[in-house]
Amino acid sequence: MSDVEYQEYRCTNCGATLKVTPETIVAICEYCGAPNIISGVLSEEDLYLVPSVGEGRVLEEFWRRVNTDVDLRSIASKIRPVSIEGSYIPFWLSRVELEGEVIYRKTEYHGKRVRVKRVKESFSRTIWVDIVARRQVKHLGLRELVERYLSERPESIKLSEIPMDRWREIKLPILNLEYDRAEAEASIRDRSIDLVREEWEGRVSDIIFFSAEIKSMTKPNLIFLPLWTVTYRYGGGLYFAQHDGWSGRPLVFAEPIRAFRRIIYALGMISSTILGGLSGYALLHEATSIGIFILLASISLGYFSGKRFISDVRVERE
Repeated sequence: MSDVEYQEYRCTNCGATLKVTPETIVAICEYCGAPNIISGVLSEEDLYLVPSVGEGRVLEEFWRRVNTDVDLRSIASKIRPVSIEGSYIPFWLSRVELEGEVIYRKTEYHGKRVRVKRVKESFSRTIWVDIVARRQVKHLGLRELVERYLSERPESIKLSEIPMDRWREIKLPILNLEYDRAEAEASIRDRSIDLVREEWEGRVSDIIFFSAEIKSMTKPNLIFLPLWTVTYRYGGGLYFAQHDGWSGRPLVFAEPIRAFRRIIYALGMISSTILGGLSGYALLHEATSIGIFILLASISLGYFSGKRFISDVRVERE
């Protein structure tokens, strides 16, 4: 048998042996809490992080949310946190400027008359586009995390400049990259065009032609954002809450569906049936824009209520 070569990593601060796996990009010392860069892909110049609060602050925000929520405060005494875990998620961010043209059909109702217009518009948009730098990562909460970051812009600092006592408190693992800057740039280009098209699809119902061109984009910057997950137990089920790390506030909260919520959803299904019947009767006698609107609204209400009624979990986004 040939000898297996291996490399032992030691903490640059205290000399203790570090636990390192192929996934490790930064090893956090279990003894002193110091971060140690392991991956050769990144340098300290690339490692910008948003400093995170500790798990104590996250739990404070968790209980604040529980005690102020209409559904949860009455069962707060029966809620038991099971675990709390945090990690740094890598994102590539770029500011993209686009120009383009869209042609769509616009339907106008004038009493019994229906008119379809062909509309052509040019547009210019500047948007921030993000790519999670990993292929396999929990997606729920990540969209809310990066959107809150872009909205609040908490301070980000180099890994080497974060005070050591902060790391002793937190010791959050830093997830490795699976997309380098070149891959991120290509993905951001494609995603930026998709995002603008989705915006138009949300505004108009019948797009005939869409074209968008990227005029400029900034070099993708890498940022590591802290995400905490609190798992809690109520009754026989497990639920979760995800929090941003810089303030500890909730991003996504999964809650058990209470009995009164099911009653509301049941009433919604009954209402949608009544509205659907009335609008159908009206359309048989006279097709009007109001009748069509009521029919579509009743279908949407029935779908929403039925879906919620059969579910055991309700997810709220902050």
